[in-house]
Amino acid sequence: LLHNYRVSVEGVEDVVKKLKELDYKEKQDVQGLSKARADMFIGAAIAVEEVLTYFKLKELIISGYGIREGVLYERLSECGKVVDNPFEDGFKDVVEILSVNPFLKEKQYKIFKKIYEKINEEYSFNSINEKIIKIVTYLYDIGKCINYVNYPLHSAYMILNLGIKGVEQKELIAAALIVARGNKKYKGLEKYKDLFEDYEVDEFMMLSKILNITNIFSDDLLLDEKNFDIEVNKDEIVFYIKEKDEEDLKVIDLFISQKKFINTFDKKLKFKLKK
Repeated sequence: LLHNYRVSVEGVEDVVKKLKELDYKEKQDVQGLSKARADMFIGAAIAVEEVLTYFKLKELIISGYGIREGVLYERLSECGKVVDNPFEDGFKDVVEILSVNPFLKEKQYKIFKKIYEKINEEYSFNSINEKIIKIVTYLYDIGKCINYVNYPLHSAYMILNLGIKGVEQKELIAAALIVARGNKKYKGLEKYKDLFEDYEVDEFMMLSKILNITNIFSDDLLLDEKNFDIEVNKDEIVFYIKEKDEEDLKVIDLFISQKKFINTFDKKLKFKLKK
Protein backbone atom coordinates (compact mmCIF):
# COMPACT_ATOMS: atom_id res chain seq x y z
CA LEU A 1 0.00 0.00 0.00
CA LEU A 2 1.60 3.23 -1.14
CA HIS A 3 -0.17 5.76 1.09
CA ASN A 4 1.42 6.10 4.54
CA TYR A 5 4.05 3.48 3.69
CA ARG A 6 7.11 3.98 5.92
CA VAL A 7 10.70 3.39 4.82
CA SER A 8 13.68 3.69 7.16
CA VAL A 9 16.75 5.67 6.13
CA GLU A 10 18.59 2.36 5.82
CA GLY A 11 15.82 1.11 3.52
CA VAL A 12 16.19 4.12 1.24
CA GLU A 13 19.98 3.71 1.19
CA ASP A 14 19.54 0.05 0.28
CA VAL A 15 17.26 0.95 -2.67
CA VAL A 16 19.75 3.53 -3.96
CA LYS A 17 22.66 1.09 -3.63
CA LYS A 18 20.85 -1.66 -5.54
CA LEU A 19 19.66 0.65 -8.33
CA LYS A 20 23.16 2.11 -8.82
CA GLU A 21 24.36 -1.36 -9.75
CA LEU A 22 21.74 -1.84 -12.51
CA ASP A 23 21.87 -0.65 -16.10
CA TYR A 24 18.86 0.95 -17.85
CA LYS A 25 17.40 -2.32 -19.14
CA GLU A 26 17.77 -4.00 -15.74
CA LYS A 27 16.03 -1.06 -14.07
CA GLN A 28 13.04 -1.55 -16.38
CA ASP A 29 12.60 -5.05 -14.97
CA VAL A 30 12.52 -3.93 -11.32
CA GLN A 31 9.12 -4.81 -9.85
CA GLY A 32 7.20 -1.70 -8.79
CA LEU A 33 9.41 0.70 -10.74
CA SER A 34 7.67 2.44 -13.64
CA LYS A 35 9.42 1.71 -16.96
CA ALA A 36 8.81 5.33 -17.99
CA ARG A 37 10.83 6.53 -14.96
CA ALA A 38 13.52 3.86 -14.97
CA ASP A 39 16.17 6.26 -16.29
CA MET A 40 15.41 9.16 -13.92
CA PHE A 41 14.40 7.30 -10.74
CA ILE A 42 17.94 6.89 -9.44
CA GLY A 43 18.49 10.66 -9.45
CA ALA A 44 15.30 11.26 -7.47
CA ALA A 45 16.16 8.44 -5.05
CA ILE A 46 19.61 9.96 -4.39
CA ALA A 47 18.00 13.37 -3.79
CA VAL A 48 15.63 11.81 -1.22
CA GLU A 49 18.55 10.01 0.43
CA GLU A 50 20.51 13.29 0.69
CA VAL A 51 17.55 15.15 2.25
CA LEU A 52 17.04 12.40 4.86
CA THR A 53 20.74 12.39 5.69
CA TYR A 54 21.07 16.20 5.85
CA PHE A 55 18.15 16.62 8.25
CA LYS A 56 19.11 13.48 10.23
CA LEU A 57 15.65 11.96 9.73
CA LYS A 58 14.90 8.38 10.74
CA GLU A 59 12.34 7.45 8.11
CA LEU A 60 10.48 8.47 4.98
CA ILE A 61 6.67 8.43 4.99
CA ILE A 62 5.19 8.16 1.51
CA SER A 63 1.92 9.97 0.74
CA GLY A 64 -0.57 8.92 -1.88
CA TYR A 65 -1.63 12.55 -2.04
CA GLY A 66 0.28 15.53 -3.42
CA ILE A 67 0.72 19.27 -3.30
CA ARG A 68 -2.68 19.91 -4.92
CA GLU A 69 -4.45 18.35 -1.89
CA GLY A 70 -2.36 20.54 0.41
CA VAL A 71 -3.37 23.63 -1.58
CA LEU A 72 -7.02 22.55 -1.39
CA TYR A 73 -6.93 22.17 2.41
CA GLU A 74 -5.16 25.52 2.66
CA ARG A 75 -7.88 27.21 0.61
CA LEU A 76 -10.62 25.49 2.60
CA SER A 77 -9.13 26.77 5.87
CA GLU A 78 -9.17 30.29 4.44
CA CYS A 79 -12.91 29.81 3.77
CA GLY A 80 -13.58 28.73 7.34
CA LYS A 81 -13.34 24.94 6.98
CA VAL A 82 -10.37 24.04 9.16
CA VAL A 83 -9.52 20.33 9.09
CA ASP A 84 -8.05 19.49 12.48
CA ASN A 85 -8.49 15.74 12.10
CA PRO A 86 -7.83 14.41 8.55
CA PHE A 87 -9.09 10.95 9.49
CA GLU A 88 -12.47 12.06 10.85
CA ASP A 89 -12.97 14.51 7.99
CA GLY A 90 -12.01 12.00 5.31
CA PHE A 91 -13.94 9.16 6.93
CA LYS A 92 -17.16 11.19 6.78
CA ASP A 93 -16.62 11.51 3.02
CA VAL A 94 -16.11 7.74 2.67
CA VAL A 95 -19.29 7.01 4.64
CA GLU A 96 -21.27 9.45 2.49
CA ILE A 97 -19.87 8.20 -0.83
CA LEU A 98 -20.66 4.58 0.07
CA SER A 99 -24.19 5.52 1.21
CA VAL A 100 -23.53 3.97 4.62
CA ASN A 101 -26.34 4.55 7.15
CA PRO A 102 -24.56 6.65 9.82
CA PHE A 103 -27.28 6.14 12.44
CA LEU A 104 -27.19 2.34 12.18
CA LYS A 105 -23.39 2.30 12.15
CA GLU A 106 -23.19 4.56 15.19
CA LYS A 107 -25.39 2.04 17.01
CA GLN A 108 -23.12 -0.83 15.97
CA TYR A 109 -20.06 1.22 16.92
CA LYS A 110 -21.42 1.71 20.45
CA ILE A 111 -22.23 -2.00 20.84
CA PHE A 112 -18.76 -2.99 19.63
CA LYS A 113 -17.07 -0.39 21.84
CA LYS A 114 -18.92 -1.56 24.96
CA ILE A 115 -17.94 -5.20 24.37
CA TYR A 116 -14.38 -4.23 23.46
CA GLU A 117 -13.82 -2.07 26.54
CA LYS A 118 -15.11 -4.75 28.91
CA ILE A 119 -13.06 -7.56 27.36
CA ASN A 120 -10.05 -5.24 27.15
CA GLU A 121 -10.00 -5.14 30.97
CA GLU A 122 -9.07 -8.83 30.85
CA TYR A 123 -6.88 -9.02 27.74
CA SER A 124 -5.27 -5.54 27.53
CA PHE A 125 -5.18 -5.14 23.75
CA ASN A 126 -2.08 -3.30 22.53
CA SER A 127 -2.59 -3.18 18.76
CA ILE A 128 -6.12 -1.69 18.60
CA ASN A 129 -7.06 1.99 18.52
CA GLU A 130 -10.08 4.21 17.86
CA LYS A 131 -9.42 4.48 14.11
CA ILE A 132 -9.38 0.71 13.67
CA ILE A 133 -12.60 0.33 15.67
CA LYS A 134 -14.36 2.98 13.60
CA ILE A 135 -13.27 1.52 10.26
CA VAL A 136 -14.29 -1.98 11.34
CA THR A 137 -17.73 -1.09 12.68
CA TYR A 138 -18.71 1.29 9.90
CA LEU A 139 -17.32 -0.64 6.92
CA TYR A 140 -17.41 -4.33 7.87
CA ASP A 141 -20.29 -5.09 5.45
CA ILE A 142 -19.61 -2.75 2.51
CA GLY A 143 -18.57 -5.82 0.50
CA LYS A 144 -22.24 -6.80 0.26
CA CYS A 145 -22.56 -4.36 -2.63
CA ILE A 146 -20.25 -6.66 -4.61
CA ASN A 147 -21.44 -10.09 -3.49
CA TYR A 148 -23.29 -11.15 -0.34
CA VAL A 149 -21.51 -14.51 -0.35
CA ASN A 150 -18.12 -14.05 1.34
CA TYR A 151 -18.81 -10.33 1.72
CA PRO A 152 -16.23 -10.00 4.55
CA LEU A 153 -13.49 -10.72 2.01
CA HIS A 154 -14.84 -8.08 -0.38
CA SER A 155 -15.13 -5.61 2.52
CA ALA A 156 -11.51 -6.25 3.50
CA TYR A 157 -10.35 -5.58 -0.06
CA MET A 158 -12.37 -2.36 -0.26
CA ILE A 159 -11.04 -1.11 3.08
CA LEU A 160 -7.48 -1.55 1.79
CA ASN A 161 -8.21 0.36 -1.40
CA LEU A 162 -10.56 3.18 -0.40
CA GLY A 163 -7.72 5.61 0.27
CA ILE A 164 -8.90 6.53 3.78
CA LYS A 165 -6.97 9.59 4.95
CA GLY A 166 -5.06 9.88 8.22
CA VAL A 167 -4.59 6.13 8.71
CA GLU A 168 -1.29 4.30 9.11
CA GLN A 169 -0.73 1.34 6.79
CA LYS A 170 -0.69 -1.14 9.71
CA GLU A 171 -3.97 0.29 11.05
CA LEU A 172 -5.65 -0.19 7.69
CA ILE A 173 -4.40 -3.75 7.29
CA ALA A 174 -5.40 -4.54 10.88
CA ALA A 175 -8.96 -3.39 10.11
CA ALA A 176 -9.01 -5.54 6.95
CA LEU A 177 -7.80 -8.59 8.88
CA ILE A 178 -10.49 -8.11 11.52
CA VAL A 179 -13.23 -7.69 8.91
CA ALA A 180 -12.01 -10.74 6.93
CA ARG A 181 -12.44 -12.71 10.18
CA GLY A 182 -9.31 -14.75 9.67
CA ASN A 183 -10.70 -16.25 6.47
CA LYS A 184 -7.86 -18.20 4.90
CA LYS A 185 -9.44 -17.86 1.45
CA TYR A 186 -8.34 -14.23 1.33
CA LYS A 187 -4.84 -14.66 -0.08
CA GLY A 188 -4.53 -10.90 -0.59
CA LEU A 189 -3.70 -10.40 3.09
CA GLU A 190 -0.94 -13.01 3.31
CA LYS A 191 1.70 -10.62 1.96
CA TYR A 192 1.15 -8.32 4.96
CA LYS A 193 1.41 -10.93 7.73
CA ASP A 194 5.09 -10.24 8.42
CA LEU A 195 4.16 -6.70 9.50
CA PHE A 196 2.60 -8.06 12.70
CA GLU A 197 3.69 -10.02 15.72
CA ASP A 198 1.81 -13.21 16.59
CA TYR A 199 0.14 -11.58 19.59
CA GLU A 200 -1.22 -8.83 17.30
CA VAL A 201 -2.79 -11.35 14.93
CA ASP A 202 -4.33 -13.08 17.97
CA GLU A 203 -5.85 -9.75 19.02
CA PHE A 204 -7.29 -9.21 15.54
CA MET A 205 -9.00 -12.60 15.73
CA MET A 206 -10.50 -11.64 19.09
CA LEU A 207 -11.82 -8.44 17.56
CA SER A 208 -13.31 -10.51 14.72
CA LYS A 209 -15.33 -12.49 17.27
CA ILE A 210 -16.46 -9.25 18.94
CA LEU A 211 -17.52 -7.96 15.52
CA ASN A 212 -19.52 -11.13 14.93
CA ILE A 213 -21.39 -10.70 18.22
CA THR A 214 -21.97 -7.02 17.40
CA ASN A 215 -23.59 -7.99 14.10
CA ILE A 216 -25.90 -10.49 15.79
CA PHE A 217 -26.92 -8.02 18.49
CA SER A 218 -27.66 -5.19 16.06
CA ASP A 219 -29.00 -7.07 13.01
CA ASP A 220 -30.76 -10.11 14.46
CA LEU A 221 -31.68 -9.18 18.04
CA LEU A 222 -32.13 -5.45 17.36
CA LEU A 223 -30.32 -4.55 20.56
CA ASP A 224 -28.41 -1.40 21.45
CA GLU A 225 -25.58 -0.94 23.95
CA LYS A 226 -28.06 -0.42 26.82
CA ASN A 227 -29.78 -3.81 26.35
CA PHE A 228 -26.99 -6.04 27.56
CA ASP A 229 -24.25 -6.33 30.18
CA ILE A 230 -21.01 -8.30 30.14
CA GLU A 231 -19.17 -10.23 32.81
CA VAL A 232 -15.73 -11.75 32.28
CA ASN A 233 -14.98 -14.65 34.62
CA LYS A 234 -12.06 -17.03 34.95
CA ASP A 235 -13.52 -19.62 32.60
CA GLU A 236 -16.22 -17.80 30.65
CA ILE A 237 -17.48 -14.56 29.16
CA VAL A 238 -21.16 -14.03 29.96
CA PHE A 239 -23.56 -11.70 28.16
CA TYR A 240 -26.69 -10.79 30.09
CA ILE A 241 -29.41 -9.89 27.59
CA LYS A 242 -32.30 -7.62 28.61
CA GLU A 243 -35.86 -7.67 27.26
CA LYS A 244 -35.47 -10.96 25.36
CA ASP A 245 -36.57 -14.57 25.81
CA GLU A 246 -35.06 -18.06 25.55
CA GLU A 247 -35.82 -18.32 21.84
CA ASP A 248 -33.62 -15.32 21.12
CA LEU A 249 -30.74 -16.93 22.97
CA LYS A 250 -31.15 -20.04 20.82
CA VAL A 251 -30.89 -17.84 17.72
CA ILE A 252 -27.54 -16.53 18.96
CA ASP A 253 -26.18 -20.07 19.36
CA LEU A 254 -26.94 -20.75 15.69
CA PHE A 255 -24.55 -17.98 14.63
CA ILE A 256 -21.75 -18.53 17.15
CA SER A 257 -19.10 -21.24 16.93
CA GLN A 258 -18.30 -22.10 20.54
CA LYS A 259 -15.25 -24.07 19.47
CA LYS A 260 -13.72 -21.12 17.60
CA PHE A 261 -14.59 -18.76 20.45
CA ILE A 262 -12.87 -21.00 23.02
CA ASN A 263 -9.82 -21.37 20.75
CA THR A 264 -9.63 -17.57 20.46
CA PHE A 265 -10.36 -16.43 24.02
CA ASP A 266 -9.59 -19.61 25.98
CA LYS A 267 -12.98 -19.07 27.66
CA LYS A 268 -16.51 -20.31 27.08
CA LEU A 269 -19.16 -17.92 25.77
CA LYS A 270 -22.54 -17.81 27.44
CA PHE A 271 -25.73 -15.79 26.91
CA LYS A 272 -28.19 -15.40 29.77
CA LEU A 273 -31.37 -13.46 30.28
CA LYS A 274 -31.06 -10.42 32.52
CA LYS A 275 -33.67 -10.71 35.26
